[in-house]
Amino acid sequence: MGRSLTMKKINLNDYEIDIPNELKSLLPGFVRRRFDDLQSLNFYLKSNQCSEISKIAHKIVGHGAGYGFTALSELGALIEINAKSESIEEINFLIHNFEEVINEIKIKYL
Repeated sequence: MGRSLTMKKINLNDYEIDIPNELKSLLPGFVRRRFDDLQSLNFYLKSNQCSEISKIAHKIVGHGAGYGFTALSELGALIEINAKSESIEEINFLIHNFEEVINEIKIKYL
């Protein structure tokens, strides 16, 4: 297996998330899709399908950045890197962290 990243917990409280009012109607769908991502990540983790986990994580990186959720993008990047090196323990830790973060999402509209 390749080099894995040290387990790092990311906390959404470390980030200020300001969302323009124009995106307000899109956010419920965005959050729902992150819960869908979580379900998929857990499904693929159970069968050690790291290539599928990597694909989902890559998608999370882009979606998080597009909406200003830096914490989600950082977690997605860490999951993707660890999936490519098949570091199951780290992936499991990061997926649990991802779940905590999406459960903590609080949005302030500009």
